[in-house]
Amino acid sequence: MSLNLSHNTPPPLPQCQPDAAMLQQAAHWFAVLQDERRSEDEYAQWQHWLQADPAHRMAWQRVEQIGGHVATLDLASQGRTRHLLDAVHRQGVQRQRRTTLKAALLLVGIGGAGWGLGQSPWWRTRQATHVTAVGQRGAFTLADGSTLWLNADSRVRVDYQQSLRLIHLLAGEMLLETAADTHHQARPLVVHTAHGRVRPLGTVFSVRQWDQETQVTVFEGAVRIRLEQAQEEKTIVYSGQQTCFSQHAVQPVSPAQHARQAWRDGLLVADGMRLDHLLVQLASYRSGWLTCDSAVGALKVVGVFRLDDTESALQLLQNSLPIRVRKMPLGWTRITAL
Repeated sequence: MSLNLSHNTPPPLPQCQPDAAMLQQAAHWFAVLQDERRSEDEYAQWQHWLQADPAHRMAWQRVEQIGGHVATLDLASQGRTRHLLDAVHRQGVQRQRRTTLKAALLLVGIGGAGWGLGQSPWWRTRQATHVTAVGQRGAFTLADGSTLWLNADSRVRVDYQQSLRLIHLLAGEMLLETAADTHHQARPLVVHTAHGRVRPLGTVFSVRQWDQETQVTVFEGAVRIRLEQAQEEKTIVYSGQQTCFSQHAVQPVSPAQHARQAWRDGLLVADGMRLDHLLVQLASYRSGWLTCDSAVGALKVVGVFRLDDTESALQLLQNSLPIRVRKMPLGWTRITAL
């Protein structure tokens, strides 16, 4: 088997949201401030970093909640913050524990930013009506006779109303084979994601929600896309086509990758797939955390991988791409450049 690669610039994260680098910085400062030998200069540097960017404060609050050693930061009360840090100082945490602490924080912290691949927010599970766990796929027959398949670690909320059939894709990937509505007044069917709405026109199609965009692949029939920030439906995607869209724009359609439905059979088929996108899907089939440095996230991969053997998949990637698979503490697997 061979794997091909090329480089593209990864899409930027939303403004005012902490990215992986910011969360790494926050984890670093959290570990520093718990060190009994931290200096006043380090404290001042942390304050400067904290005030430099609203996203830094968001990253700090997230890591702070994960760490559980310091109460929520009150930026309006520096005296209270100083008191909390002094309490941490008295705990006697040694400097040599900084690295381990930062690793433990990053396992969860980066995951919240969309670069860590694995655990999903608890609120998405609470909202969902249909859920699959890590390593689990599911098939469901809906009230109208449509068949819904969920890839691993995915969540949807089905909300069939008097005049509308609405499916919210909260996380992960779904494949839908629509059925004619037997309701006395035919109701439109709409799939809603964070980036817009997809209305099938008698079809079989898949929808994958990424952090920055939604990917739609049509295998039969057609779908109509309406962006979250647009007033009119603009794009129709026909059988044999696929596209990605954000809240503001739809990319040009391209030929559909019919292998995108291979996950129903336990296979992951990559035909020019970004490495970070591939790792998102592998992470849905393994415990722990799987992260990818942004420097290698845009590498393109071609290959076929068994979803029930992710370790072999990672080994193949390491043998074929300029990357290193690093085993970190506490079940964290990190993919870096050579």
